[in-house]
Amino acid sequence: AVGVAELSATGTASSSTFLRGDNAWAAPTSSASANEIVAHKIATINPGSGVTTSSTTYAEASSSLRITHSLADSSNKLIFWFHSADAYIGASMTGHIGVAKTTAITTSLTPEKGLTYVKSINGLEPHNINGWAEYSPGATTEFIYTPVFKRGSTSGTFYMVNSPGGNVSFMLTEVQQ
Repeated sequence: AVGVAELSATGTASSSTFLRGDNAWAAPTSSASANEIVAHKIATINPGSGVTTSSTTYAEASSSLRITHSLADSSNKLIFWFHSADAYIGASMTGHIGVAKTTAITTSLTPEKGLTYVKSINGLEPHNINGWAEYSPGATTEFIYTPVFKRGSTSGTFYMVNSPGGNVSFMLTEVQQ
């Protein structure tokens, strides 16, 4: 057996270095490769916590769905995913769901990206609503991301969760570019 003292390696052996194949002691580097997940966060509203709107302007779906996040690197991408189980929308209605980026929650938020659009001919119940979007904020500033929704121009109410059997989930995934 050859001991560390007998090696003719360059660098210094320590608990924070390893011996490379070229016979040099080096500290390991940590870097994410392209398309590697850097962060993943989920917010959920439990069954029975209905979210509704009859507004034609975007409003926050629920404060329980807020996700605060800052990018690890300004070139990274965010992927948002939204799911609502057991939703209801009336006949001939439309519903719009998006994601807003803000530093302070206000009563009306403009979505940065649309997540999904729902259109009904005869009304939907129960119905799963899913949507996703990619977004590149371009800065490492911390923001609050929250789903926002509104109904279309037809009168009525858009129910995100219509019974104790449904739930709403909002996910944010940061991907290295």
